[in-house]
Amino acid sequence: MSSKGTKSRPFHLVEADGLPPPDDRIWTEQSRAAELYNEGVRLWTGPMLLDMEDQMANSSPGVKMFSLNYESDRYQKKMTDWLPFDLPVREDHKLHQIVTFRGHRHLTAPGADWSSDLAYCTWAPGYISLWNGLKPKLYDELERFRRWRDSWETSLTGKSFVEAFKAVSITSPIKRIVCFGLGDFATRHRPDDFDVEGNLLNPDYQRNDAPSKDRMNFPDIAQHVAALTMAKLLEQRFGRGVRVFAQDPGYSDTAETILEQNGFTIVGRRGAAGFAMIDEETLVYSFYNLANTREIVADIALPAVSR
Repeated sequence: MSSKGTKSRPFHLVEADGLPPPDDRIWTEQSRAAELYNEGVRLWTGPMLLDMEDQMANSSPGVKMFSLNYESDRYQKKMTDWLPFDLPVREDHKLHQIVTFRGHRHLTAPGADWSSDLAYCTWAPGYISLWNGLKPKLYDELERFRRWRDSWETSLTGKSFVEAFKAVSITSPIKRIVCFGLGDFATRHRPDDFDVEGNLLNPDYQRNDAPSKDRMNFPDIAQHVAALTMAKLLEQRFGRGVRVFAQDPGYSDTAETILEQNGFTIVGRRGAAGFAMIDEETLVYSFYNLANTREIVADIALPAVSR
C-alpha cells in the first residue's frame, strides 16, 4: 500500500469529455486533487465505507459526504441537502438506494456542469432499479441452484476450474473470500413463465440452460458455485475454515435466502460494507461490480488474491 509521500501511482490531470473546467478555482482544485492522488492519499478507508453503507441504509435526509480538504490534505465530512430518491419507476420495479463511488477520474476530471460542492467527494448517493414483480417460489429456485451446484463438480467447466485454481500461487493463508457483483439469479423471469398459482413452468427455460455434463452456461449461478469451490480448495490447502461473503446490491430477497442456505454471508446491501472486510488474508472475487473495485481494494488493503 502506498503511503503519503510515495509517488507510486501517477495520474495526470485531464479535461472531462474535452470540456474546459468551469472556472479557475475548480481547475486549481483539480490540480491539487491530482497531486494528492499521486502522493498516495487514500480516497477511502474501512470506517468511511461502513459509514457510507449505514447512511444509505437509513435513508435519512441530509448526507455526510467525504471530501478532500485541500488546505489540510485530509478528509473532512460535510453535509449536503440530499434527500432520499423519490423517482418514477415501472410498476414491477422498485428503487434501491446504493453508494456510488467517485474515484480519481471524478476528482481530477469532473464534468463541466457538476456542482463544485460535490465534484471532489469520494462517494455520492445513487440508486438502481430492482425487479419487484411476480417472483418464482423459493422452493423452485432452491432446487435449481441445487441442480447446478451438483452438476458443477462433474462438468468439464467445473473440473477445468478446479485444475486452474490449484495452479494459482497463494502463499498467505486465506480466511475469507469476499465476492462482488456475481449477479442475481432468482428474478430473471417473465409473467408468462408462471402458472395461475405462481409455479414456475420451466425453471431451466433461460437460454436452454438445463445443467449437463459438459455445459455450465448459466453464469450467475456458476459464479457463486465457483466461490464455494474455491473455499473448499483453500480449506484443503491451508487446513483452516474459509468463510464466503457476497456483496451485490442487485440481489433479490430470494437470491439472498438461497445463498445464505448454501454457505454465503450477505454483506453490503448498499454496495460499500463488503470492501471494509478486505485484508491481507482475503481472496477478492469480482465480476460485474458497479463500483471501481480495484481502486477501492488498493486503498483498503493488499488482498492475498484478487480475481
